[in-house]
Amino acid sequence: MPEMHQIDTGHATLRCAMEGTGPLVIFVHGFPESWYSWRHQIGPVAQAGYTACAIDVRGYGGSDKPPEVADYTLEKIAADLIGLADALQPGEPVILVGHD
Repeated sequence: MPEMHQIDTGHATLRCAMEGTGPLVIFVHGFPESWYSWRHQIGPVAQAGYTACAIDVRGYGGSDKPPEVADYTLEKIAADLIGLADALQPGEPVILVGHD
């Protein structure tokens, strides 16, 4: 069962469901979902030797919800992902999994 964490990315605080140890795999949900859409992948990925991290993208679930539309650009969401990777495993490669 994943543990819930609030991670400060330097740009926003994201809610993350995390399980396992090893190289980082970040799961990014589509519109309009949450980390929960990855619930069936988290355990098997963790058991395979990875740190599985399924996030709520900014504006969703338990993550920050900035008030301005301009706070939801692809550039800002990408910066959140980079900040998350740097906060969890600085300088290490990341596997990014997404859908929509």
